[in-house]
Formats: sequence, structure tokens, C-alpha cells
Amino acid sequence: MVERRNLNVQLRQLGLALFLVIGFGYVVAVDARTGSWGDQGDGTYKNPILNADYPDVDVEQFGDTYYMISSKQHMSPGMVILESKDMVNWTTIGHVWDKLSWDPKYNWDRMDGYRYGVWAGDLAYHDGRWYCYQIDTTNGLYMSSASDIRGPWTQPHLMLKKTRWTDPAVSWDDAAKQAYLVCNFGRTGNKKVNEIRLFRMSWDGRKLLDNGTVIHTGLGAEPPKSIASMVDGTSFSPSGSGPIPGGRTIPPRIGVIESKWCCVQKPTASTDRTT
Repeated sequence: MVERRNLNVQLRQLGLALFLVIGFGYVVAVDARTGSWGDQGDGTYKNPILNADYPDVDVEQFGDTYYMISSKQHMSPGMVILESKDMVNWTTIGHVWDKLSWDPKYNWDRMDGYRYGVWAGDLAYHDGRWYCYQIDTTNGLYMSSASDIRGPWTQPHLMLKKTRWTDPAVSWDDAAKQAYLVCNFGRTGNKKVNEIRLFRMSWDGRKLLDNGTVIHTGLGAEPPKSIASMVDGTSFSPSGSGPIPGGRTIPPRIGVIESKWCCVQKPTASTDRTT
């Protein structure tokens, strides 16, 4: 009888933990799982570092703290924000969007857009302000900003309405006083390849200033997710390409960011940011 009562208590505790993780996106430490993932308590860790659904992450370092966003498709609140001191132990500190107000299919009484909504976003910090960009592949490119990463964030602002594109990344060139956004623009016309386009962006990060420059095309071309800093006078924008499996890293590079781009192909993808 005692064993059954203890089992019932354990099941209720597990149910509460699952409810918190699935319903609210909070990271919950379950004692019975200690040692099977994440921080091992001895200076090491085991993958996964978060034993839950955190797709499409983007990490930004600010001082001695790392901030990470993760997409939540059609669920609200949208675009969860976490913080960490070591990139292993993460704590949820908020969300960018309280609700996905730009399309009624994401309302709580419909919830019929699981494949859409908030996709892979870009988190950036510039000149005392935080920015978050994401492309809803059925609606368009949206952004919000905040002076404090914990909020409040501005209402979602539509920068360009277009379907079937994804994965933006932004950068501010302080020397040239010009901001940029790069993304997978999808396919245009009768083309059967994706286009990676570089857009000039307003300094306040709220407007695209041109139609974008095609810097790479390819079957299965993946978006860059970053415009790296200058290295020996060259800007790099890493991009994945090729049908999966067999994808490869293709970092387009450029001397002056708006000059002609060229591609340098690598046989396999690399996680070394110094290459």
C-alpha cells in the first residue's frame, strides 16, 4: 500500500513537470534524471543540454551572459528567451511575443498553424537595444525590439509581406553606418533553386531599403543565419547547401559588403567558427 502511494506521488510530480515544460516552456530539473543529460555537476555536461523541444536556437552574448531564443511555431507566447552563464545551464526569462497577433489562425480557439507561425529567428543587440527578427513563411518578415531583453517588446512589425522564405540574420556596419539583413529568399519565377539575398536595412532595423542582392543560389541552399565580422578585410556569410544528406558549408565571402560575392566551398560542414 505504501509503495503504491509513493508511486502515485511520483507520477503526479512527473505529470506536473511535463505540464510546466510543455505548457509554459520552463526548464524543470527532475531529480530522477540527474546525470542523464545537461550539467553533470563535475565541470562536464552531456547532450542534450536541454531535454525538451527547443528548435531553431540563436545565441547572443552580452557581457558575461548568453541569451538564447527558440521558435515555438504557432504557440503563444512566441519566441522563448533563455539566459545562461555557461551555455549549459539555461533559465527561461521571457518571450518576445505575448501572442501571434498577425494571423487569426494562431488564436487559441483555432491553433491550426503548427507548421507555421514563429520560425527560426535572429536575436541581435545594437546601440543599447535588443532586436528579434523572424519570418513566418505564410505571412512575412516581422521584427520587434526592446531596451531590456526581459521586455516589454514592441508589437510585431511587418517589414515585408511574402510567402515561402525563411531564416533572417542582421548586422550593423558601424563604420559605413549601414545595416543589413540576409535570408533565404526562397525560389523566384520558374527557378528550382533557393536564393540567398542580402538586403540593405534602415539603421533603426525596421525597414528594408532595396529588393536584395542575390549572393548565392543552390538546390537546397540553406540560409546563412549570420553575417560574420570582418576577417582580414573580408566579410563572411556561412551558408549550407546541397540536398540532405551530403550537405556542405559554402561561406560566401566579400571584401566590401556590397561588392560582388564569391563562394568558397568546403567538403563538409564545420562547427569551428574560426575557419
